[in-house]
Amino acid sequence: MRVQRGISTILFIVVGLIVPLRVNAAGSVSLTGTVYLIDNAAHTLTLKDSGGALTTLTVTTKSKITRNGKRVALTGLVLGDQGTAVADTSNVLIQLSVKGATVTTVQGGMASLNSGTGTVQIKSGRKIKSAQTSGNTRVMRNGQLSSLKSLTSFDTITTHVTKSSTNAGTVQTALDIQAEGPEEAEIKGTISAVTPATPGDPTAIPPVPPAPATVTITPKVGSPVTLIVTANTIINVGGATGTAADLTVGMLVEAEYDATTLEAFHIEAEDEGDEAEIEGTITALDAVSCTLDPTIPCTVTITNANGSVTLTVNASTKIKRDDASVLLSDLQIGDAVSAEYNAVSLVANEIEVENEGGDDHGNGGGGGEKD
Repeated sequence: MRVQRGISTILFIVVGLIVPLRVNAAGSVSLTGTVYLIDNAAHTLTLKDSGGALTTLTVTTKSKITRNGKRVALTGLVLGDQGTAVADTSNVLIQLSVKGATVTTVQGGMASLNSGTGTVQIKSGRKIKSAQTSGNTRVMRNGQLSSLKSLTSFDTITTHVTKSSTNAGTVQTALDIQAEGPEEAEIKGTISAVTPATPGDPTAIPPVPPAPATVTITPKVGSPVTLIVTANTIINVGGATGTAADLTVGMLVEAEYDATTLEAFHIEAEDEGDEAEIEGTITALDAVSCTLDPTIPCTVTITNANGSVTLTVNASTKIKRDDASVLLSDLQIGDAVSAEYNAVSLVANEIEVENEGGDDHGNGGGGGEKD
């Protein structure tokens, strides 16, 4: 009897402990982490936990989302917000509660972009509002991490800004840029031909229609692509806003374009003489203390047998790991990387983590060595 009573007592305790856990496991799952991605078109958000694991949740009309204690829509969330989510076993969001900096939400169409200064202008109603980005600004396009260079004049922008004071006055600092726009293709190479626009001649027989400007880009590998340059094409040359007339044969450029119409969305040109590359190991990085006020840039130091280079990382810098875009904070000291940068300004254009088991990068590139 004592044995049976003891067993019964143990079973009672075990059942009392297990049943609530089963109910929770069957009904909901709790997650804690950072808002890493938001896809407004797909109605999803991705949380990243402290271990780096990503969980994508589906947002429905029944999902309850609060930010700093106030109810918000999906567009009210800021990339980088931290909090706790409750979802069902199918990863459908039940509720999300996050905290973050006090922000103002600005929405509208892309008016202009200067990737050199990191300034984005958004047409909100009848007003043009400017947002200043930094290396801490999280840029996302069509639900994927990206950079300022991927934004187009056809994009709809949602940005969350805070006010900060600098020597130049008060600026709207963008914590994130969330863009939705047409799917695009991209090409990187050298301009091999430029054809200016022609007005045409409607009095000719037969009439001669106007023709847009075109630019032909030849990549290192692959066939040349001739793109159409229109009034909607965003052009940056050497970090400054430019026009089709500023594009010349021999320039090293990156372009995003419509793969069907070949209309160029964005063309970014650099002086090839200022381009440099380095392959090595990350020995230092600062993705935390960088700010706009005072101006403290985000930096990453890459070291190889020839020395070290400390590069500035801004919102225009493309950062990739395993061929996927990531944030500067996703990089780690000890990562083997290759980087392309401006040898004069030391601003990184692109940083890519090398695949493990690849070539030995200890002797590749160089500390400031140009192509």
